[in-house]
Amino acid sequence: MKAWHFLGTGQPLKPVDIPVPVAGPGQVLLQVGGCGLCHTDVGVLEDEGWLSTLVKLPIVMGHEVAGTITALGPEVADWQIGDRVGACPSMAVGAPGFSYDGGFAE
Repeated sequence: MKAWHFLGTGQPLKPVDIPVPVAGPGQVLLQVGGCGLCHTDVGVLEDEGWLSTLVKLPIVMGHEVAGTITALGPEVADWQIGDRVGACPSMAVGAPGFSYDGGFAE
């Protein structure tokens, strides 16, 4: 799938093709309909002090995500494939764009 990798502060996002992720336990996979660019994203792009919020590099940023659920991981009970959802995780632990690839992708 097409995505934008963040490689480091002061560097432009890099267009890449990456494998479609698999929804893990308690997770869903979204077809991204839209993703916000927020203060955190800009901070990481411009100030190395924000790098501690990221678990890995490279990473697909974007934690303010809206889209349609396309896959359910084990232990997901309250959502169904086809549900339209929006998410804005405010914690870096386990959040898309911080701990695993986020919404700057398909």
